Parts: sequence; C-alpha cells; structure tokens
Amino acid sequence: MTTLTETKWDLIKKWRTQGTPENILKAFERVPREKFLPEPLLSQTYLDQPLLIGHEQTISQPTTVLNMLRLLEVKPGMKVLEIGSGSGYASALLAALGCTVIAIEVVPELAIRASRSIDAAGFSENVFIHAADGGGGWEEDAPYDRILISAACPHVPRHLFWQLKDGGILVAPVGIIEQRMVRCQKKSDREIVEEDHGAYVFVPLIGKHGEQREELLL
Repeated sequence: MTTLTETKWDLIKKWRTQGTPENILKAFERVPREKFLPEPLLSQTYLDQPLLIGHEQTISQPTTVLNMLRLLEVKPGMKVLEIGSGSGYASALLAALGCTVIAIEVVPELAIRASRSIDAAGFSENVFIHAADGGGGWEEDAPYDRILISAACPHVPRHLFWQLKDGGILVAPVGIIEQRMVRCQKKSDREIVEEDHGAYVFVPLIGKHGEQREELLL
C-alpha cells in the first residue's frame, strides 16, 4: 500500500522486480516529478495515484504513465505526438527516452505551466508544447512514429492514423465511464492491429473529438 513516505526509488525498485525495461526506469530516475506538481502537492509527489493539478485535470498515477510508455515501445530519435499533455510529465519522460515530443494541451494555463515545468526539469529542447485542441492531432509535424493520448477518448481515434507512420503505434484510454487502454499498431493504411490492455480511469479528452467544454475552448 502506498504511503506518504514512498519515494521515487521505492517505485523504481518495485517496477524493476516486475521486469520493466531499464531505459524506462532510467527516464523515471532522470525526470523530477515534483517539478510538475503545484506546491501544495509536493508531499505527495511519489504517491502511486493520480493527483489533481487544477482545471479539473490530473497528473496520472506513475504506474499508469509507466504502462503507457511500455506499450508505446519508443526508441531514441522517434517523433511522438502527445495529446492532452496536462502537467507535461509524460512529455518530459518521452524526451528523457530520447524522443522529440509535440505536446498538445487544450487548457492554455496548463500548457503554460507545463512549458515552465519542462524547462525547469531540463527537457525544453526536445518538447514543443502547443495550447490547442489536439483531438484532431497536429498535422504540421506529421507523420509521427508514436501517438500518445493522455485523456479518455469516446472511441478509438481512427482519424489520427493518417498522422501515424506505417509501423507506428498509438496508445489511448478509450471509453466514457471506464476506459480500456488500447494499443493500435498501424501496419498499413488498410491494416490496424488493435489490442486491449486493461481497465483504467482518465479525465475526458476535451474538444471536437472528445467531451465538448465550450468554456475551455473559447
């Protein structure tokens, strides 16, 4: 059971016993999660649970982020699109894994805060944050090797496969109330291999391809 005294090293030790790839563990070692939290939450930095960061959004549970990174199977030099980047923590981890990250966040205040957090953590050269509705992707920098959606989609976002390279992987939580973590690999424009990797709970994707929240989109 997680306690307030749990540390980054407790989590990494646990993940290592579960066979987590060393490159992912090293990324978690390098990225200071505390840089991505509001000051009142610093005592809870390494609780293995999601935490509210404002604007009805959360920073995901560390183990959830870990699982999504494992499913993405990123390699150094890849270009990754993250939709719903929130605090910017997952984007920083992807940068620590050697990726160039295009990060989209619909809430302008969170996009600004994430940019500052990523800079403070030392990964601003590899992460490019845009304050925008990312549900339709980001065509300007497409195609991508990987696409990560860090908010709940109502359905598998098939319209994004056009922005994914052949052989590329898209990972997203899909569903309305409870989500299933879905991993889709694009074999070709006509062949997508889809896998279900279990139940999760995420805040909803906001915007045209998610939950409409007009007050945030104005």
